[in-house]
Amino acid sequence: MMLNQLYRSRFEFGTKAETLRALSAHEGRFEIPPHLFLTVDEWRSNHTAVLARIVANFGFDALVAVRSSAHDEDGAGRSAAGAYDSFLDVPVEPGRLTEAIEAVIASYGPTGCGHDQVLVQTMVRDVALFGVAFTLGIENGAPYYVLEYDDVSGRTDTVTGGTNVHKCVHIHRSAPVDALDSERLKVVLRGLRELEHIIGGVPLDVEFALDSQDRLCILQVRRLTALLVETAETSRKVERALLDSGRLLEGLKSTPSPLAGSDTQLANMSDWNPAEMLGVLPRPLAASLYRALITRDIWARARADMGYAPLPDCELMVLLAGHPYIDVRNSLNSFLPQGLEDGQRNRLVDSSMARLSAAPELHDKLEFEVAVTIFTPSFAADMERIHGSALDTADRASFEAALRALTREVVSTAADSSLVRAETAVAALAERQRQAAATNLAEASAHALLARVKTLVGETRREGTLPFSILARHGFVAEAWLRSLIAVGALTPERAAAFRASIRTVAGELCQALSALASGTLAPADFSEQFGHLRPSTYDLRSKRYDACLEQLAGGRPAEAELTSFALAADEHTAVARSLTETGLEALSPETLFDYFARATRGREYGKHVFTRHLSDMLETLAHWGHHQDLDREDLSFLTLDRILDEMTAAGPDESGRRLAGEVEARRRAWTDCALVKLPALIRGTNDLVIVPQHRAQPTFITAKTVKGAVRYLDARDWDRTLPLAGTIVCIEAADPGYDWVFSHEIAGLVTKYGGSNSHMAIRAAEFGLPAAIGAGEMLFDKVRNAKLVELDCAEGFIGTA
Repeated sequence: MMLNQLYRSRFEFGTKAETLRALSAHEGRFEIPPHLFLTVDEWRSNHTAVLARIVANFGFDALVAVRSSAHDEDGAGRSAAGAYDSFLDVPVEPGRLTEAIEAVIASYGPTGCGHDQVLVQTMVRDVALFGVAFTLGIENGAPYYVLEYDDVSGRTDTVTGGTNVHKCVHIHRSAPVDALDSERLKVVLRGLRELEHIIGGVPLDVEFALDSQDRLCILQVRRLTALLVETAETSRKVERALLDSGRLLEGLKSTPSPLAGSDTQLANMSDWNPAEMLGVLPRPLAASLYRALITRDIWARARADMGYAPLPDCELMVLLAGHPYIDVRNSLNSFLPQGLEDGQRNRLVDSSMARLSAAPELHDKLEFEVAVTIFTPSFAADMERIHGSALDTADRASFEAALRALTREVVSTAADSSLVRAETAVAALAERQRQAAATNLAEASAHALLARVKTLVGETRREGTLPFSILARHGFVAEAWLRSLIAVGALTPERAAAFRASIRTVAGELCQALSALASGTLAPADFSEQFGHLRPSTYDLRSKRYDACLEQLAGGRPAEAELTSFALAADEHTAVARSLTETGLEALSPETLFDYFARATRGREYGKHVFTRHLSDMLETLAHWGHHQDLDREDLSFLTLDRILDEMTAAGPDESGRRLAGEVEARRRAWTDCALVKLPALIRGTNDLVIVPQHRAQPTFITAKTVKGAVRYLDARDWDRTLPLAGTIVCIEAADPGYDWVFSHEIAGLVTKYGGSNSHMAIRAAEFGLPAAIGAGEMLFDKVRNAKLVELDCAEGFIGTA
């Protein structure tokens, strides 16, 4: 059922200007700024009289907005949002007014008519917050208020124009106003609900401003068009998912735990950052592989092997409505050294939890800003910054002694150290892979294929992800030490960067190989032997391997990083040696320390490269098994690893195939329902299930499609050099209407650095059904911009690059 059939409104919409005039009679929790409108015919017949009317209404000292208000702009069946020009901060002066009005009328083009209007509106003064709100989710009609707002710049065009980094919050429609922390957002939500009461439930797109006195000013209101579908069943699905998630969350918080800490929180980018590795809504197979290979127990075993306190049986990752999260209490416990008393452990974990709750933006910086996980030269300052007065002198002394002992064991390149043991294990697995005979998967039986998968899982856990997890932790330790040496003045940031640039990892080797492949000096078969197993989405069966995309990878010459040598200067050597002595690591020389840093960094990258070969082969074996069951890769992605392996005891392929096909469809529907649910990056309590702030670097994904393509970056100065664009993923800085021409070039997808769910490009992409990631943020945008190949998976909220 379409929205315009679902709702019957008591309120009569007109043009943008007429709608505001009608709402002026209902001011209460909101205000309509003084305004007037004129028709094109009125302007053409006597513009002098029109100018005089504007001056009389607003006065010569005023600033006004001159906005479009065409009859085809805000209809019930379609929206032309952003199609016509508007101008802000126009002085009430005949010449400037004439220029702005003429420009708006000209933007109507040949389809304009004499009855089209121009809205003139007082500019809101002392803007504290400006934003745009949808009263339903733009992607799928889910039951959320979506507020995109700027509470920094004081401008009223940053959100709609996509010209700035702004904030976004999804508020479930059942959420009580008092669940919001922000008093200003409470004012906005009350105003939106009053608007809905007046208008009669029609889904709305509202532009608003809040002044310094917290007066809510409504600048424009339009209906959401028929691109959205919403039913009562959609709301019920979301409510059921939130109830189930709430019960799981309460269980995690209230059930007595053998671990330290009185409470827990859930974060999607802490520790093993599942949102980055899997996406915010992975398919069941990908999530189950991650669990089996890392988050079930390998993560904790690796840290215990390094000397951290061993944990009782507990898992690191949980799924809420299909969204993966790290149990932060479990994570923090795994970073505690051995030898602490229970009370000390509790106080450390509770202190870290309190810091994270007060500063949610730190959720992806757990090891550096929320907990002290290794002893470094800046230990005292780090303890003061992170824990403050949470620990008394005795507690701090005990923690320091335990952490010093752990650090002496961890920061080592001795033959029996955990670093060297992990390096040796990875090297052994790599050698086994080189010696392994090729397997003809096409001729193997279904049972033999599953037996191979089971073997690969066991080998990957023992010889792949376990040593890799150790190496990954060593990589974090190395980075913590480098940051600490900078903090105490032993090294400058520039010199630390120079050291990092001197480390040649397998990623640098890949860059060299791509260059050689592009130039023809490396045969495709040789490239595939080294790197063919890699895929943009490591755990996703549907993601193509490099050896299936050689033509795309060989299409150009990737830039190679210039490798430089590094040696400590005399003063640096002295300062580092002093830091080693002060931390109790005087047995290490500065050269050995930096060798440790380099080996930890290289080992982490190489360990991942090696274990992912096993994982990639595992995925291909599963795909061949799927052929026996008439299940393609898309189908298989909805089954879990454990469920698939259960089929080793099934009666036969025919019965198995029929049974599994029904399960696939049921899981597909369940996953689709989970896609309606919005959840935040950090969940502190049940309020966070219904008040969902969007992390600034988390894009808004449009459609539920998946596309792959080469990247085309469009610069405003020389965009024509990037043609042709057909089939490419286009990257632009701002969600600006000036880029609308790209929609006529059969592009595969769109990524913008700035913009949000209510920006121009988001609406245009939704109307065209174009896969897009709007507002990727600087770091992710630059990563996409510099990639050779991009996979844009909008349903799972994931961008893979190669």
